[in-house]
Amino acid sequence: MKIGIDIRPVFDSPAGIGRYAENLVRALLAEDSENEFVLFAGKSSREDVFPGAKLIKIAHECYFWHFLAALYAKRERIDLYISFASIIVPLISKMKSIIMVPDLTPLSMPESHHIKSVVAYRFFLGRAIRKAEKIITLSQNSRRDVLARFPIPEEKVRIIYPGISRMENNGRPNGLFHVNGRDVRRPYLLYVGTVEPRKDLGALIRAFAGLKREGIFQGRLFLAGKLGWKYEALFELPEYFEFKDYIHFLGYVSEEELCELYGAAEIFVYPSLYEGFGLPILEAMQFGLPVVTCASSSLEEAGGDGVLYFPPGDAEELRAQLKKLLQDPALREALIQRGKKHIAKFQYAYSAKELQKLIMECNSA
Repeated sequence: MKIGIDIRPVFDSPAGIGRYAENLVRALLAEDSENEFVLFAGKSSREDVFPGAKLIKIAHECYFWHFLAALYAKRERIDLYISFASIIVPLISKMKSIIMVPDLTPLSMPESHHIKSVVAYRFFLGRAIRKAEKIITLSQNSRRDVLARFPIPEEKVRIIYPGISRMENNGRPNGLFHVNGRDVRRPYLLYVGTVEPRKDLGALIRAFAGLKREGIFQGRLFLAGKLGWKYEALFELPEYFEFKDYIHFLGYVSEEELCELYGAAEIFVYPSLYEGFGLPILEAMQFGLPVVTCASSSLEEAGGDGVLYFPPGDAEELRAQLKKLLQDPALREALIQRGKKHIAKFQYAYSAKELQKLIMECNSA
């Protein structure tokens, strides 16, 4: 078969879905020698990321990209189109398709997304799901959400879990280091992800302020990730004003800087209200960090028994869980060891084999 893959998230969103797409496609190309692959991307893409695969760069942005991608796919005589981003290309073309639906938050939590994403999901997603041969989700929770909202056969929706990417763990940096021009010194709590309302970073800032007021934690809070939708409200929180000298937004960080941040943090905190999976939890475990996260959506799948949980939006309970970890070295070590066992289940080589099965099923359909 000749297979087209939309890999724009690899270059446009090089965290979360972008990291998932990059590692899964890399593993698929290494595993599958029978099919021919053509990769579709935007103007920011680079040929060296997937050596040996044909890359088609489409410079146009917004909706023109989708129509041009469909045109190029037709010219390339693509048999099957796998999309990690566009739900429009599979919809407007006659190709068989596999689409990934990371989560349904543009529908279930529209207030946490830009209006363009909400409109696109409302207008296109249902049609694309019905037309596609297979749907990929990242978790059992997301699969349940898709099946609950759309009347489609259960066997059409498959889970392909993320794996652990090959991030260099060079140990815990000693003393002072620098990230995006900012001084970073231990001890500190760490959050990694987009800064947007769905991540409930207000609860994290309030919990952190509670620790500071009690004198339990003398360190700082670093938040690494691009500023997304409606982030400005965080800077208006009274707790932020009170402790703004200890709360630092780093913006998007490189993988090398991210490794340094993971390597030196005391605790990783992920308070998100809803996630398709929660890949940063696995990354933090890879670096031997204890994790505190929200007991919501798929985060309990991502964390397993290797993390501490708190109820959604409950800043006081989050503070209490952080306090436990800071004051109980035995609990901290137990979580670290459980985390190491947990992440062994998540391997991109296995995920690539699961994707191969879907490709074979589409070919025989």
